[in-house]
Amino acid sequence: MSISDEAVEAAARAYFENCEYAEWVRIDEQAKAAIRTDLRAALEAALPLIAAQALSEAADKFHARLPDGTGNGRAYNSHQVAVMLREQAEGHRTSK
Repeated sequence: MSISDEAVEAAARAYFENCEYAEWVRIDEQAKAAIRTDLRAALEAALPLIAAQALSEAADKFHARLPDGTGNGRAYNSHQVAVMLREQAEGHRTSK
C-alpha cells in the first residue's frame, strides 16, 4: 500500500492547523516539500495499522447487519461485500 498525495497534503494541513508557531500557507515550497516527505514516511509506517483497524471495523459492521451475521442464512457474495466496503470507505472519505 502507499499513501496518496491527497492524504499527505491533508495530514500537512491538519498538522499546521494545530501549530501555534507557523501557518501552512506561509511556509515556502522547499520547506513544504521536506515536511511532506517526513509526513509521507510517518503515514506509510502507520498505514498497515490504520488499514487493519478500518477492515476490522467494517467486518464488525457487516457482521452486525443481520441477526445471524451471514445474510439470514446465506453468505454474502463477493459483489455485496465489495459494495459494502466501498460504501464504508466512501463514508470515511466524506466524513471530516
